[in-house]
Amino acid sequence: MHFSKDVLTEIENTIGALKPECGGIIAMNQDGIISDFYFDIDAGSGKASYVPSRLTIQNYVRKNWSLPNRQFCGVVHSHPLCNTCEPSYIDINMALKIMSINKMEKFYLLLVLGSEMKLFCVTKEENEEQSSCIEEKIEI
Repeated sequence: MHFSKDVLTEIENTIGALKPECGGIIAMNQDGIISDFYFDIDAGSGKASYVPSRLTIQNYVRKNWSLPNRQFCGVVHSHPLCNTCEPSYIDINMALKIMSINKMEKFYLLLVLGSEMKLFCVTKEENEEQSSCIEEKIEI
């Protein structure tokens, strides 16, 4: 998945510089590039979970990321440093709920681990019981 360099820098300078379990959202432009990032400054966080400020994010997306120019496509949040960092069960369930509500075929989860980032794509077909969560390469 292609990202703009500015988006990756902004994520590193905000989420990457703060304590784990803070986050934001990302959007894709008409060329299929992750081109926009919104830092969720109003989010809550637990010891092991990022809690998005749902209404703030919904309002931001409606006002700033309308089709066809920008399309909301995923969530970014930081995890504590770990050996094999992957999306948690809670992360994947959150993605599936967002996908269902917004009628999305895929959803990106970008995990931030200090200065390192890992991208995962969650997919689920309409009539399938199971979903998949596959790591993807981040390209600029």
